[in-house]
Amino acid sequence: MPGSNEPWRCRRARRPAAALLDYAAEAGSAVIPIPARAELASRLGMTRETLARHLSDLTKQGLIALDKNAIRVLDAERLTDLLT
Repeated sequence: MPGSNEPWRCRRARRPAAALLDYAAEAGSAVIPIPARAELASRLGMTRETLARHLSDLTKQGLIALDKNAIRVLDAERLTDLLT
């Protein structure tokens, strides 16, 4: 089945992307101060490990950059495209 391996077709995988865009809009900045990963994962209804996988995928795609206490949205347009 073509495209069946693409992780962004899964609703669960879209949740972190949508949340990051929401946080960036609220912060009025591409730099999002983040709470502890466990708290963020809990807010999104997933385990810390699952969140880490999704954040890693977004980082590898060049959409975000992870810092110790913040996430930088590098390409909001492509991040938004993942939601459709």
